[in-house]
Amino acid sequence: MSLKTRLLPVFLLAFLSQPSAEARLGEDFGAFLQRFTKTTKSLKPLAQLPGVSTQHFTFEVNVPVEQKKASPGFAAGVTVTVTEGKIVGQSLAVKPGNNMTVGQKLAGIHGFTFAYEAIGKAIPPTRDKAEVEFKAFCDAVDRACMGDQQYLRYPGFKAVVAIRTDATSGNILIAATPDTPAPTPPTTR
Repeated sequence: MSLKTRLLPVFLLAFLSQPSAEARLGEDFGAFLQRFTKTTKSLKPLAQLPGVSTQHFTFEVNVPVEQKKASPGFAAGVTVTVTEGKIVGQSLAVKPGNNMTVGQKLAGIHGFTFAYEAIGKAIPPTRDKAEVEFKAFCDAVDRACMGDQQYLRYPGFKAVVAIRTDATSGNILIAATPDTPAPTPPTTR
């Protein structure tokens, strides 16, 4: 049994029991901040980056000590993009740390809950279904780490989750944005 297979249930169950910020695309940013400051310690505000009509708010993810020990140097941060008071995009940047195999698996764990929160999708209530969806997400992270950018869409959710790696640093980037419909070709008469 591979390290990845052995770590899957342990990390999944441990991580899913942690508090989360639960920011969602389309949500009022003020409502998110009010809930965020009252209910969670999973994100630590870093900065508000200036923008014209769009603001970007960055947060450091408070990574559990066990995860930092599993891959020294592992870190993660979230950017929430806000236009006219509404959340219009979110991204998670993960630095895998010194143990790339474990860091990549941790990126899958953090990315899975991040993506589901961002689009408002509930994690399945049963362990079997949660593990199937989690494995599919981690497979997409693995493919992205091999250079094949991934785009995930979920039935009933008008959002797209993009997963790729940063070519210069090897960081794993996961972004959730509203899914835009394909352009309609012009009609000719």
